[in-house]
Amino acid sequence: MNIFKCGKTQIYNIIKNKIKVKEEWLKGNGKSKRSLKKNVNDEINKAVWDWFVKARSKNIPISGPMIQQKSKDIAVKLGNTNFKGSNR
Repeated sequence: MNIFKCGKTQIYNIIKNKIKVKEEWLKGNGKSKRSLKKNVNDEINKAVWDWFVKARSKNIPISGPMIQQKSKDIAVKLGNTNFKGSNR
């Protein structure tokens, strides 16, 4: 069931109702209801990534604490004073 990233119950319900599911899908009602959640830190992540790529292209060594500090600096510039950079 890991292939489909859903539980057994969902799969059994789909199999049980396969005709109805297929009809709804063919009518165009089978659109995915899930949407990607926008992370509030997406703008910070992108800016840090751009900085990282630019620095590495110049062969500048970068450590985890450097990335954390840069992310905090960027967050403050973007008005997010409560930002805490993780070490993941």
